[in-house]
Amino acid sequence: MALKAFDSESINRQLISDALVKIFNRDEHPGIVDVHDFDLASPQAYMATSLHGEPYQNADGEEAFRPRTIQGLIGHLIPEDAWAYAEQIADALAFLHRQRIIHCNLHPSNVLLDSSTPPGIRLTDFSQGLVGAVTKLIPGEAVFYAAPEQIRRPELYFGGRGERWDVYAFGVLTFQLLTGNYPRLGAAIAEIKKHEEAALDVHFNYDYKVLADMIEDQAAYEWPQPAADDDESARRAIIDRCLEIKPEDRFPDLREVVLAFRALEADQLRREDHRRFAEEQLRSDKQASGLKKIAAALGILALAGLGGTAYLSQKKGGAASAEPAAVPQVDPTALVALEERAETATTELEEMKILLGNSNNNLRESQSALDEIFSLVVTRDQDGNSEHDLPEDSRGLLLNYYEEFATQHKANPELALEVARANNNAGEIHLTLGDAEAALEHLTLAVRKINLLRGKRPDDVQLTIDAARFTSNLSEAQALGGLANVAADSANESYELWEGLYQANKTSSEATRALASSLILLGQRMLATSPSRPADTGLHVQRAKTILETLEADQEIAEEDIVALSQCDHLLGLSERAKGNLSDAIDLQIAAVDRLLDVKIANTETPRHQLYSLASYYGELADALAESGNREDSAIANAEAVKLLVDLVDLAPSNTAYHFELARRFSTKAALLRDAGKGKEARTEQLKGIDILRDILKVHPKRFDIQLEFALALADMTDLYSEAKLAQEAINSGDESVKLMGQLLNDDLDAENNDAKRNRYREVYADLQIRYAEHMERFSSKDPRLKELAVKYYERGVNQLQALINSGSTSEEHLKAIEAADARIKALGGQ
Repeated sequence: MALKAFDSESINRQLISDALVKIFNRDEHPGIVDVHDFDLASPQAYMATSLHGEPYQNADGEEAFRPRTIQGLIGHLIPEDAWAYAEQIADALAFLHRQRIIHCNLHPSNVLLDSSTPPGIRLTDFSQGLVGAVTKLIPGEAVFYAAPEQIRRPELYFGGRGERWDVYAFGVLTFQLLTGNYPRLGAAIAEIKKHEEAALDVHFNYDYKVLADMIEDQAAYEWPQPAADDDESARRAIIDRCLEIKPEDRFPDLREVVLAFRALEADQLRREDHRRFAEEQLRSDKQASGLKKIAAALGILALAGLGGTAYLSQKKGGAASAEPAAVPQVDPTALVALEERAETATTELEEMKILLGNSNNNLRESQSALDEIFSLVVTRDQDGNSEHDLPEDSRGLLLNYYEEFATQHKANPELALEVARANNNAGEIHLTLGDAEAALEHLTLAVRKINLLRGKRPDDVQLTIDAARFTSNLSEAQALGGLANVAADSANESYELWEGLYQANKTSSEATRALASSLILLGQRMLATSPSRPADTGLHVQRAKTILETLEADQEIAEEDIVALSQCDHLLGLSERAKGNLSDAIDLQIAAVDRLLDVKIANTETPRHQLYSLASYYGELADALAESGNREDSAIANAEAVKLLVDLVDLAPSNTAYHFELARRFSTKAALLRDAGKGKEARTEQLKGIDILRDILKVHPKRFDIQLEFALALADMTDLYSEAKLAQEAINSGDESVKLMGQLLNDDLDAENNDAKRNRYREVYADLQIRYAEHMERFSSKDPRLKELAVKYYERGVNQLQALINSGSTSEEHLKAIEAADARIKALGGQ
């Protein structure tokens, strides 16, 4: 083994310990050293890992052992091997990022080579070096690979910026593997190293922040040699993006870098496979199979210039870059096969374009073929989450086609149905991307056009089915956009259409399932509108449950029906909890969990959306149990939810819903630990949730529900800091919480509800300001200025409560809160 003893003053014990625990408890990764033992709590902190090195004879002629690192390969690799090592390093760093571990210490000496043939890489010494919060910071070799903002302020590691630091370091290391040089300041770095070596044991006094300034001043750099071909140009473009000076211009983490590399590899395979496919297509009969029609339809997209694998751009201060389209990582395998054949070169598909022609019939056939692949690509669960973790660009081909088709043919009465379906499909793709505004635009047009067609053909069953489906999708877009009331209205319209179809054919199990599904959706929407709707939710969901149980009685029940029944129990549990019936709510949530567990046990490859539902049901059960006072069982249920969500995040790192629910579960765990008197552990868990929410808001800054959760989580963090007498941390957290809530109050106007949500925001805003004032008052003995600030925030809280009273939203709690705050203002010398 390799044993490393740490200098306790130059490390953050907690940080390294957390990282080692995560590595120790996860399955081994071929790119990470195996951790066998560690102890960061004792006076002599150490870790023991797998040994990767080689024997040699030292100056005394004795046999010794030294690490075998990638340093010796720099400048001596052919491009093919250098890129192969770069992709291994990227994959290992992506694994760390999935565990929320930041390396922050990447340089050649920390990239070991194992004994395999050819040797593979093993990363070591993560969460060390330039991470801040240490007594004696020793930059070492890592400083020459670090991003300028990391060199300047390593303490910002704790602000969620670390992943982009690793991205930059990876860019420097890869550039060096390929060229033998640093991308920037090669001569200056060589001079610094020369002085360090000359200093020997004397401490070399160099202000590395000067190095950060110099890096930023030399934003532009050049590759020593032109790229050998387009493929290498595209690979270099990935590294160029990693090396951007501004953190926001880089990839957000190494997972995205790995996806970009995979996109290029898949693109190469598609181009190699294309000629065979094109020849087969040309030989095929006009009555091609559905699979070939899909490939042909997607061929038209590529001809129209809507496909493509990369685009070139020139950024100020950087090299020319090509940002590759992301690769679809999709299951089932059939979809991957279709998409691998889909993207093709313009010149080679010209014959296919001629073959298909531009007649209305062929357009209809193409649209129909696209619908077949679309039904596989856009699969969402009952909460609207995308089942397949597809990068945005992989959906772009279909999305662009539907939007172009709908625009070009919107005035053609012969293609009215195809245009309606194209708008619906574009809307559904926008839903998977979380773009409520664009989804609303397309789905509103789809519903309007399909209803016009139904007016002309009221007895057309397929038109009615399309109208019900499109309206259901519109409800989803309205809910995503925060329009709870109109979303409930659209859900009701969809339900009425399905009700009519069911009444016309009660013996059809598919009609029965469709009606039950529409009732479940309606129940969900009503529960989201206002506190007055739990009873309505119960009525509709209970009917759905009764309908599904008839299938069970007739022995026609399928797995999907058991899943739907579990959702019924879950929604009924939420309804009962909203009415204050905690005992019934707990029983229903247990039933929901039990049903899904039965499905999971029977199905060895449980779909992701079922696992997410199971995690959500466990989470709601945990919250209901905690509210009832049963904290022990609540902790068990919450732990099960966390376990499932961690695995889901590993499977789908870009899925916002998984991250959001995981953040909520960390907050619940923190609350349970706080109640148990474990403040330190509670702070650790609460920070995990806060970090996740902060990251989500970087991607979705207008998700008001996430903003609210974030503000509340920060307020709870403030309480935890205050209890631990961490004054500055409490003040910083409280300030951020209050500011975020004030911003939310101004941004989310909630016009459709006559400011009902706004009043809820005012209530929360008032509570957060008064809580913040209480914390400042607690610490005012050490800093007299905090007394004045406490008065100011007490007054602001009172003003918000008074605004609630003026709007007619008065409660006894509001009056008591005003009275208590006024008393504190007077006690502190305010007016």
